[in-house]
Amino acid sequence: MLGFKSFNAAKSVLAGIELMHMIRKGQSYLADSEEMSFPTNFMLWSKKSVQCENEYTPCQNFDLQFLTRHNPLIQIGYQVKTLLLSLFLTATCIGAAPAGVAAHDNRLQPYVKAMKTALDPVVFVNRKLDKYDLLVFDDGMHSSRDPWLFFEQLVRSPDVANKLKFIFIEVLPVNLQSEIDAWMNGDTDDIAGLLPVFQQAGDFGWAYRSTFDLMLAVRQANRGKPAEHHLRIIAIDMPSHYPSLRTKQDWELTRISGKARDYHMYAVVRSYLDDFKSGKKGLLLTNTRHAYKHIRNTQGQLHWNAGTFFHEHSPGKTYAIRIHNAMLHLSRKWEGKAKSREGLDNIDYSWIRMEEGLWDSAFETAGSIPVAVELAGTPFGAAAYIGNHMLDAAPGQTMSDAFDAVIFMGPLDKYQRSGTSNLYTPYFLAELKRRYEIIYTKEDLTAMLKEAHNANLEEYIAQTFKPRSDIPDPVIIRLPPKDQWRKVP
Repeated sequence: MLGFKSFNAAKSVLAGIELMHMIRKGQSYLADSEEMSFPTNFMLWSKKSVQCENEYTPCQNFDLQFLTRHNPLIQIGYQVKTLLLSLFLTATCIGAAPAGVAAHDNRLQPYVKAMKTALDPVVFVNRKLDKYDLLVFDDGMHSSRDPWLFFEQLVRSPDVANKLKFIFIEVLPVNLQSEIDAWMNGDTDDIAGLLPVFQQAGDFGWAYRSTFDLMLAVRQANRGKPAEHHLRIIAIDMPSHYPSLRTKQDWELTRISGKARDYHMYAVVRSYLDDFKSGKKGLLLTNTRHAYKHIRNTQGQLHWNAGTFFHEHSPGKTYAIRIHNAMLHLSRKWEGKAKSREGLDNIDYSWIRMEEGLWDSAFETAGSIPVAVELAGTPFGAAAYIGNHMLDAAPGQTMSDAFDAVIFMGPLDKYQRSGTSNLYTPYFLAELKRRYEIIYTKEDLTAMLKEAHNANLEEYIAQTFKPRSDIPDPVIIRLPPKDQWRKVP
């Protein structure tokens, strides 16, 4: 690349080379650019921004000679100059790239293009609240810190918060709403006021700091506002029956009643929203399958998730959004009854990246800028459905059958697992031991202690439930590389 002759000529040529690489990587788009040749695409982009009077500004009187007048090698007729430029572009942008690389880039570009036309996530949510009464969020994994940081962003956005009346949280027991209200309207931010709520959530309590931090953000956002304009945190999970549960049979009965959990959440939310007749608006913060809107089983019948009840019984009132995260992939279900309430202990499963990392590569190529992407009509929405129902899902379903949009908050490889709060008072440690002895057989407990190298159950509980800080998410760390899709034929 010798013979520039002047600094201006060097700047022009180097800028052109950079532009060619941007076009090849899908980092610059014009309408119908996919149908254009590289030289044509380059020429049109050059018209949009060339160096005029030593500044990069739109140039109305563009002439090809501007690009070539500093180079004595191209001081011949216009047709010859155009031909030379086309050959140069072809050799640089196409000839130098192996066929496999070009094919992979062609596969990546539609995803990048969809991201480049997408909105900032907070702006996106604000606009959707103008149209829908309830946005149903799937955080991907409850333990992930990053989705909940985004929920805090929404609460701290005046435009969003002023439209909302409720934030519905899946994991909080409905019969502890009075304790939540008392803390939200009380005089102290101390988590001690919420211990009864978090200790009764689930079988072993709910210690993720991210949930408490969101509730604290709501308290802070409410300060200085009239009570009628306060944003409320609403518990929608099944009632907690601890500490009244005494036997394994008692616990098994709660598992049976838990089969109605999705309908229960739907009914509670719909009640607070006045059956969608009052215009009140809310966010429902839940996890994967509860947010699904329309996934069918192999017999063609709907899987009735909370999001499905909304989608079918209140059409046009709700909108389902997934926060991009690791994806649960099921491969086989074993015979017999699951021992845990979640039911994953008798299923072979793993955590994977969507489309072998193609989504993550597209996000990186687009600049790693947070965006919210509509699924309908985009390659993201056309991706094959993966998730909780995939062992009993009708063929041909896509991610747009499950959700309406996906939000990319940041590089997946930088996601954190939420730290935990100290719920573990002496009373609650003793209560946890009692719950373990109700739920698990002696054989199960012996195996658990042996695997964890603990001498007794008290030691196991102290080690398992000790408070900890945010850490790099172990699930994300174990994911396959994000360029795995490039190795797939």
